[in-house]
Amino acid sequence: MSLTTGKAAGAGDQIGTAIYNRGFYAAMLAAEAVRNAQAIHGVADITPAMMRRRYGSFGNH
Repeated sequence: MSLTTGKAAGAGDQIGTAIYNRGFYAAMLAAEAVRNAQAIHGVADITPAMMRRRYGSFGNH
């Protein structure tokens, strides 16, 4: 992973640890849920219900 100096949140010494990776994964899932909800519903502003449905769809493939 490449980081721009001064752009990381925190000291940057936690990169690669389990807790960092879990947070990164959670952020990635949230971003994908938003992106999918926006694409499916054709709107930029999604509702909490739309977000829940997209999160729920991750395990149903």
